[in-house]
Amino acid sequence: MSQQVIAAAVISIFVGGVIGLLQKYVPKFNDWFLALEEVQRNLVYLVLAVLWGVIMFGAACFQFVLPGNEITCDQTGLLAAATAVIAYLVANVSVMNGTPTLRSTERAVSRRVTSRNNALRAAATPPTMTGEL
Repeated sequence: MSQQVIAAAVISIFVGGVIGLLQKYVPKFNDWFLALEEVQRNLVYLVLAVLWGVIMFGAACFQFVLPGNEITCDQTGLLAAATAVIAYLVANVSVMNGTPTLRSTERAVSRRVTSRNNALRAAATPPTMTGEL
């Protein structure tokens, strides 16, 4: 593995971990984020990871220096950016699953899920007919 790939992966692990902590502990944002369904949360993880890879590779192509970014604007740099995306995802998901959730967030998510379930049950209940035929 080249020095370029390793440097990109290390930076991505750090950024992925920090973003994971922000997703978990920033007030209001974490309530919204954790109330999303699992598929939606995974999509947010993926979009942020790909965005991070595009930023790293794009910075190299436009000669914008990011601290620690040794990616170049060529095929090797593209491989390093792809590796950085995977490292970002691993770090982000590890932080999200490995850190405790705040009790206030758990309560907010529980209330939101309960109200969503009640609304779904009400929509699925067939109307009753009252009156004579």
